[in-house]
Amino acid sequence: PVRFAVFRKGATPTGEPEEVLRHGTDLFEAMYSPDGEYLVARTGFGPGSFRRDILGFRLGTDSVIRVTENEFNESAVSFSPDGGFLVYESDQTGRTEVYVRPFPNGDQGPWPVSTDGGVMPLWSRAGGEIFYIDSEKRMTVATVETNPTFSVTGRARLFPLPDDILFRELEWYTLYDYSPDHDRFMMIRVRDPGESEIELTLKENWLFGSGGRQ
Repeated sequence: PVRFAVFRKGATPTGEPEEVLRHGTDLFEAMYSPDGEYLVARTGFGPGSFRRDILGFRLGTDSVIRVTENEFNESAVSFSPDGGFLVYESDQTGRTEVYVRPFPNGDQGPWPVSTDGGVMPLWSRAGGEIFYIDSEKRMTVATVETNPTFSVTGRARLFPLPDDILFRELEWYTLYDYSPDHDRFMMIRVRDPGESEIELTLKENWLFGSGGRQ
């Protein structure tokens, strides 16, 4: 059967995609570790059930790190800036929450980040904050420390998401980013849910989307 694999391509109109990784199952949400030594990806299906797990791959080897392998759904994965931890969402308690665990060695954790529902986590590039959206559709930030071990030192609600921002409670991806100066969040606005076309424009390292259905 045809499998979703991982490819990369330069940000130019020309050139062919290069296959980076192929595995025995479909791969989604692929991203490199900050040092480029590892790649993590989410699977879409599990044996006998519809589920999502997170796998890690050491590039140039046959090594596969089973970050999560259970009957629950884990997705929306993001690296810490130093590559030593992963943040992701999981429904292991019956409600989707945000968790952190070390990488590549997973002998500790996972540690909960959210306490009242959490989806779409994103680790800040500065390292001391994790953003996520809570069960009331509010952008929330958790202040965190990773030394000597991971801990959450505080949580704050930043702002409610407008009604026209693309969001689903059980979304599998993190659908936003923030500007390098930390002053703005970049999100997808749905102009008309009935439209079927989406325009994408790459400008100043941002990928903009407008209209349409995802």
